[in-house]
Amino acid sequence: FNRNVQKTPTCWNWNGPVGRPGEGRVNWGNARLVAYKVGYALSKGSIDIDEIRQLKAFRKCGNKHCVNPVHLKITITQPTHRKEA
Repeated sequence: FNRNVQKTPTCWNWNGPVGRPGEGRVNWGNARLVAYKVGYALSKGSIDIDEIRQLKAFRKCGNKHCVNPVHLKITITQPTHRKEA
């Protein structure tokens, strides 16, 4: 992860692989995850892949390539469970 991050005085810019819609991508174990989510997880310690997938973030800096956890306002989405009729 860190080898793909260029740290500036403000943002941590992702310079690794990018997927749609322009978000950084990271292979984490057998999963392909969004880079900012992995950056956030690393800053908080161990978070499992299912928890990482539920993270949503707004970047306070407005830089879509930024993975600096300080710049992220994080929310956690709950998986939706459908009732079968």
